Amino acid sequence: MIPGVAALLVANGAVLLAARRLLEPLKTGKPAVDVLLFLLLRTLLISSVVLAAGFARILTPLGMGLVGGVGFGILVILKRPRPVRPPLPLPWHPWLIAAAILVLLKLLVQVWIFAPYAGDVVTYHLPKIAEWIRAGGFTRELGANARVTLPAGFELLDTWWVVFLHHDVLIEMAGVELLLIASAAVYALGREVGLTPSPALTGALLFAATPGLQVEATAALNDGAATAMTLATAALIVARAGLPLILLPLALGLGIKPTTAYAFPGLVLLAVLWRREPTLPPAPRKVALSVAVLALAVGAVWYVRNLLWYGNPIYPMGTELGRQVQQFGPSLASLGENLTTLVNVRIRDFFPVGALHTGNANWGAVVLACGLPALIDWMRDDSRIRRLALAGAVSTVCVLTLVTPDPWNMRFILFVPALPGLAAARAAAANRFLAPLVVLAALLCLTSSIRPSELSASDLRRLAGSGWRERSARPSRPAGMDEASVGCLGGNVSAYWLYDPDYSRGVVYFREATAAALVERMDREGLRTLVVSPDLTDGATLREAVESGALVEHSDAWGRTYRRVR
Repeated sequence: MIPGVAALLVANGAVLLAARRLLEPLKTGKPAVDVLLFLLLRTLLISSVVLAAGFARILTPLGMGLVGGVGFGILVILKRPRPVRPPLPLPWHPWLIAAAILVLLKLLVQVWIFAPYAGDVVTYHLPKIAEWIRAGGFTRELGANARVTLPAGFELLDTWWVVFLHHDVLIEMAGVELLLIASAAVYALGREVGLTPSPALTGALLFAATPGLQVEATAALNDGAATAMTLATAALIVARAGLPLILLPLALGLGIKPTTAYAFPGLVLLAVLWRREPTLPPAPRKVALSVAVLALAVGAVWYVRNLLWYGNPIYPMGTELGRQVQQFGPSLASLGENLTTLVNVRIRDFFPVGALHTGNANWGAVVLACGLPALIDWMRDDSRIRRLALAGAVSTVCVLTLVTPDPWNMRFILFVPALPGLAAARAAAANRFLAPLVVLAALLCLTSSIRPSELSASDLRRLAGSGWRERSARPSRPAGMDEASVGCLGGNVSAYWLYDPDYSRGVVYFREATAAALVERMDREGLRTLVVSPDLTDGATLREAVESGALVEHSDAWGRTYRRVR
């Protein structure tokens, strides 16, 4: 434990120093934009290091610890003296500091107590990480779900927080970091449209308190990360940064989630609407281009992999399998249904707040009770806000045109609360009678996201009472969990839970089409237990294996498992 923590601290120190060094020639002279760039550069460096380690097969505590130690030593030795600069001119108001600490402490407590629990996460996001950690590098095996081949840029950041400890106790820290980037982008947007530091920071904190973003940050889902990159792109466009710097969050976003591209039309419109504003001094060409090329490489690697493996860069999209995953192409019918359900049902957040946003927008009371009315008033007074709102509306409409009308699709438009958050902060600063209402709304947002709906009260008590080494959100310890490896058949199994939090158990994924082949492989792999996806339990393969006496069914809290009978 102690060597792993030390390696994690040293590696993070090295990345911070490297990002600081890389930022020097790229500084814009605008502190809010520079902080955002620093955070983006740190994310780029972490992603690049994990990618390189995965390909080099040194994705181990020792390998990554050595890389971090060597990098830290080199950066310290080569550290150049630099002139003393004034600190970041944030509004160090005691109430704002207290609010920021409150939000951060809530998130850190949830990081410590929570374990991966959301269905999408344990089914297809994280099994690939477990395979990478167990193998010490990237593997062809990613899991059995149809979505496992989707871009895994956010999983690189998850991996950074688990590889040093060989344990997932800190895996949610990746989401907290991306929420920080999203909030920094909102702060930069506020400063660019004329807000003073205090209301701009207040707006960023109100945005960070959005229930949907709070649960995303500690659920190991990638929608909050995609939102962060969309907002960072918008902030750099509004700051009139050069194209290479704008490509940094744009490319990282595509590597995190392809649906970030659905918001591109609004971002392009924003660039057109802002073209007459003064531009930033150009960054050094070689440095800026190097950053852009590296970001494009990090974002594109998953599409290149899919092209090489499947002949389709966006696999499984464009195939029959992909149609089970998500809508492919625009649909006005989808737009109409999505807008109707948003206005009539989801914006009101009737249902408990959950990581998958089932039935809700999860924008919270700040947006609905304070932000939207204040935004309408602000738009009347300021053409810059009208332009921003128009671009945001275009992005929202494009996203809702391109996603399937289902109960979970509001997580694709989590960038919407940004402007209402800033508007609520501006209104509260101008009217002291409104400020208590905004504070109350923010507290309601924070309290509503303490326990995600996917976790029952008993689940939360069990997680909080568990030791960190064995902490897991799985419903119980299923049959076969004393074995070194278990089998998994089908794509709808919560496969990540099978590995255990320290990745000590192997999972063998079965794709055999006949009972004889399935049983033969179980014997070859030395497996006694097979966990089966619910949609396959009535299939001919399993039925034949059971009827032949080779497998015997065993039901527990996980559903159906089968034991090998010899």
